[in-house]
Amino acid sequence: MQSPFPAWILTWRAHLWPDFQFTLLLAVATQLTDKLRPNFVARVDMRTWRMNATERFRVPVRFLVIRKPRSTNVVTHIELIGPAEKVEASPARQALLQRRELIGLSDSSWLEIDLLRGGHPTFEQALLPRGAYRAYCDRTVAPKVEHHRRQMAWAIGLRESLPVLPVPLRPGRDDIPLDLQSAADAAYVQAGDDLSIDYSRPTIPPLESDDARWADELLKSRGLRP
Repeated sequence: MQSPFPAWILTWRAHLWPDFQFTLLLAVATQLTDKLRPNFVARVDMRTWRMNATERFRVPVRFLVIRKPRSTNVVTHIELIGPAEKVEASPARQALLQRRELIGLSDSSWLEIDLLRGGHPTFEQALLPRGAYRAYCDRTVAPKVEHHRRQMAWAIGLRESLPVLPVPLRPGRDDIPLDLQSAADAAYVQAGDDLSIDYSRPTIPPLESDDARWADELLKSRGLRP
């Protein structure tokens, strides 16, 4: 059963997030693989962060990297923002921003996707319209010259289908299209989220009144609410 909404995260529960994040990253990697062959490969990678300086346990965070085959150099870093990264001044957010800064100083590109309505946005764009979800790209366009990077951002409406995003590779190569909606649909089915999400419960965070009515009518029409 497919999600009744364009983005599953409309009613996310924190305990379901790690599984959905991993499943969505795999869906993205699977979709990109055929388009990247034979010059590049997409792999799920992982970093860790600690709750504080004295904490020994490290929390894993997964992300996606595109590399040339048999190379360790990152061509493109794809980040799927989680709840911990949207907590202001959290260790997870600091680790994310440090990683983004390092990528921005390199000849690699960065694509960041935020499908969580709650929390503090991880980037700000003055002219970006309001949206339930966001995506941000910091790409290299001409390495080793001044002003060799270009930034783009997308605002995604609550009721819109998730967009097709351009995945940058090396300068001079065509972008690879990422059908985010198709990947999210595949992840929702693969993770069995239709069996895990109780749509009779209110959304977290709450929707504004017009969107709440729209969501309620949609769920009732699908038989997911009485």
